[in-house]
Amino acid sequence: MNQVSFPANILKSDEPGIAKIWVDAPYDAILHAFALENKITNGTKVRLILETWEDNCSIRAFNLFHALRDRLAEAQSDLSAEYKEHLKQSLKYDFGVKKELFPGTYWLKSTTRYKVSEMNRLIDATITRCIEEKAPIADFMQEWDDLKSEQERIRNEKRQAGNAGRVPDGQPADPAEAVR
Repeated sequence: MNQVSFPANILKSDEPGIAKIWVDAPYDAILHAFALENKITNGTKVRLILETWEDNCSIRAFNLFHALRDRLAEAQSDLSAEYKEHLKQSLKYDFGVKKELFPGTYWLKSTTRYKVSEMNRLIDATITRCIEEKAPIADFMQEWDDLKSEQERIRNEKRQAGNAGRVPDGQPADPAEAVR
């Protein structure tokens, strides 16, 4: 089955029973290309799955997790690349995103694909493990606090924009106008 995934905003509608969905550029072009490629025309039935969008974690969070893992490896007196990779996989297995494929066989999601909340849980658990192992991480705690503050600020900005039902500046109020 062909699929396409992209962020979109649901807009308030004055018309009962009508939902308006706003797709920002460049995702609108992706949606149109998908429709053309799959011969989806006016009247074609499609399945629409709505779920709350969550951004992928930032490179800053990704780097913080790896720096914490390195300090944990240092506290355990093994700085080899092999051990660091083993430690990363162990942390992901214990605290990260995994899916059981077969009894006793798990798929571990790549940290490069983690969502913000997934990486936050992994970082929190890694910090706890570092504290238990007496790894020196005090210098990373301010970075973690700053990162969480930045995430909260971005979340609030998105929430305020979404609650207002606003359309981005310079965009037509009616999504149908965008394709004319």
